[in-house]
Amino acid sequence: MNEPIKHHYIPQFILRNFNKEGNRVCYWNIENNKLEEWSTSSIFMEKNLYRNNDYSDEPTKIERKFSQLENEISQLIKNNILNREVITLTRAEAFKLRNFLFLMSFRIRAKMQQYRDQNFTPDTKEYLSSYVKNENYEKLWLEELNNILDAKSIENVLNADVDSIMKEQAFSFKSFYYLTFVKTKEQNFLLGDVYPTAEIDISLINDSPEKTFLHFLYPITPNLMIILNNVIFKKQYEAINKSMKDIVDIDTIIMRSKIKGNCIFEPIPHYAKPNQYSLDDIFEYHLKQIKNSEVLYINSLILNEAKKGIIFKNKYGIYDSIKYYEALLNIQNSRKNDYRPLLLEILDKNQKNK
Repeated sequence: MNEPIKHHYIPQFILRNFNKEGNRVCYWNIENNKLEEWSTSSIFMEKNLYRNNDYSDEPTKIERKFSQLENEISQLIKNNILNREVITLTRAEAFKLRNFLFLMSFRIRAKMQQYRDQNFTPDTKEYLSSYVKNENYEKLWLEELNNILDAKSIENVLNADVDSIMKEQAFSFKSFYYLTFVKTKEQNFLLGDVYPTAEIDISLINDSPEKTFLHFLYPITPNLMIILNNVIFKKQYEAINKSMKDIVDIDTIIMRSKIKGNCIFEPIPHYAKPNQYSLDDIFEYHLKQIKNSEVLYINSLILNEAKKGIIFKNKYGIYDSIKYYEALLNIQNSRKNDYRPLLLEILDKNQKNK
């Protein structure tokens, strides 16, 4: 085998936005409870993560396809999104961006680990068994990544050679979520290895817990985030929400969400042709500033879901987010990570610098 190749499950064009200086980022390593500095080339990646030796002609072709997509999206973000108060995207550009965001939820290390460990419900595992060869679920994950990349868009995924679970997820991303762009004023967004992080509501339906994914959170820079919001937050869906009350209490789900206000601001569509969709349609997104309390809550979700670590622009700026996280998650009794050692280290260094 050739020398291992670093495959980033969070693209470097995003990681570099969190640089401190010289392509270095502040990194809290959850695995050893240490505050470290890492190069963006060596973080949130795995060696040969997407390598598939079954592709004898080009074992790293999945990574090549990801690189091509990342280059297109980085240019789209640079030219159409960064440093703009009003963001305009054609329907074709919005499709491409949404496809990228969909893939981000499936390419992450945690998803690979789920397939490697066969961590599925019995029904899901039984269903997937008809697609898997030699009990190698990780290979199935790689094959589906390749097929989704070839599909080029979420719409094409629905006709691609992938299992219906993937098609269901693709349809959900296409039909039940809309884009919002938000910025911060004082607090910075954090970036964790689980990307995106989601706000999830759990309701009891017929005495069984049912998850509703309310928001998917994609930090792009310390001051800019893309949010995929569930359509239940759209004003036009109020009537539909009321009609579903016999199945699930949508109003209660919306009330329990802490991501509201400017975080769920809807785009303004401008149709190229009356009464029909066109790839030339324009969507106008107003970049909205959100409150510090909302940033702290979003960061608390990122802190809680991180598995390997988090990166941040400034170790002193993270202090408030950790304090908020510790207080909120202690109340909810749902804390997954302990960041008190990081708090103590920040306080200790702060005292030494006085």
